[in-house]
Amino acid sequence: MTDKKHFLSRYDFVYKLNSPLVISKSQGAVLTDIDGFNYLDIEAANGSVSLGYDNSILDESIAKVRDITSLPCFCESPLRIGVGDKIAQALNSITGTEGRIAFELGGAQAMELAVKAVRSNTNKSQYVVFEGGYHGRSAFTSQFSASQRYRSIVGDWRLPVIRLPYPDCDQCRFSQHPANCQTECISYVKQLNAFEFGGTYSQKSGTDVAAFIFEPLLNAGGMALPDKRYLNYLVDFYRSQGALIVVDEIFSGWHRTGKMWAFQHYGIQPDIVVMSKAITNGMAPLSCVWARDPIMLEPHFPPGSHSLTFGNNTLSLSIADTVIDRFTNWAAIEGDVAILEGLLGLVVKRLVDKYPAVVKSGYVIGAAGRFLLQGTYGGKITELARTIARDHPVDDMHGLILANSSLAPNVIVFKPPLNIDLSLVGTFEKLMDMTFAAFEKLNTGI
Repeated sequence: MTDKKHFLSRYDFVYKLNSPLVISKSQGAVLTDIDGFNYLDIEAANGSVSLGYDNSILDESIAKVRDITSLPCFCESPLRIGVGDKIAQALNSITGTEGRIAFELGGAQAMELAVKAVRSNTNKSQYVVFEGGYHGRSAFTSQFSASQRYRSIVGDWRLPVIRLPYPDCDQCRFSQHPANCQTECISYVKQLNAFEFGGTYSQKSGTDVAAFIFEPLLNAGGMALPDKRYLNYLVDFYRSQGALIVVDEIFSGWHRTGKMWAFQHYGIQPDIVVMSKAITNGMAPLSCVWARDPIMLEPHFPPGSHSLTFGNNTLSLSIADTVIDRFTNWAAIEGDVAILEGLLGLVVKRLVDKYPAVVKSGYVIGAAGRFLLQGTYGGKITELARTIARDHPVDDMHGLILANSSLAPNVIVFKPPLNIDLSLVGTFEKLMDMTFAAFEKLNTGI
């Protein structure tokens, strides 16, 4: 089918590979292509499908909106109010702070909405992000993302964005041992904000930063987990300077790291939280911004400050309602994800020990992990894994779907559904073992 002529542009990730998979069925953590080959999707649609491919979610959600299939953007609905209340109550409870909810459609749009909220609450002009951060590819949000490749296509215009040292202690920006990495980063930031050479500080007005925007776990940036001391210093410092703290939980939210929100691992109190992906289990476009009061209350954010045609998309909202209920009703979710984390951690340790020429290190947090490679061949390994068992299936699996980002070409990452059948963790290890062995054999000089 992929060899036949068709009229789709090849602009998106589907055609990053010359022969993309053409999927006809999905169930649990397994994708099946039109030729009947099965693939273990260990990256869960880039972390979106936290509850696995499950059509019962869709069935349950459609039943909720049979009488209200769509709604004008200038009308309210009990469904939208209910979903907003459920999310707000979850965040209000965890943060101990009252806040409000605003909806959008995608992650990039939600980041733009968050920045609008920032701008309506401050007269400062600059933004601080991490090197290696990813916050979207739109013309606006690409300014916050690390890769210049995202910005070059829309021309050379810039928002005032300052990038702080890459928060990956296994790949220290200053070539320090992981135990000492954060001291160099903190020292750099202190100097940046004490003298005018860094562009954020003025002797007349102090530090000119409107917001510190960060991911508590950098997904596209190579599954980098910031050092707690480094991140807490940044949050405390920029808050003391009047900046708002914006946490991008688009990837890491809804128990991806075990806890409901990844910022909980750091004891951080955010001002704004951005979420998407898992909120609809990757089944429909919907994103959300929570902001503590009074950030999105009048007069800071009056009616008309933001609007969108499909903001009342009842199907997306009903799917979110169903998914949130499933998270809420999963009473042992943190314990179950901890069990998965432990099993994945053993897999990582065994494979790192077995293939030292290929893999430098690895780690797991919750249902997310990575292999840090000895070289920049992450793309080759993920492509090899895709068909590694085509001729000799493993547990009826013909390939393994992993993730790799050009922001970190020396890293391959995995992020399975939180409720993956635990027997498939063993299948993952077998397929990963085969992939590393084949790569090592093909590249005997590494």
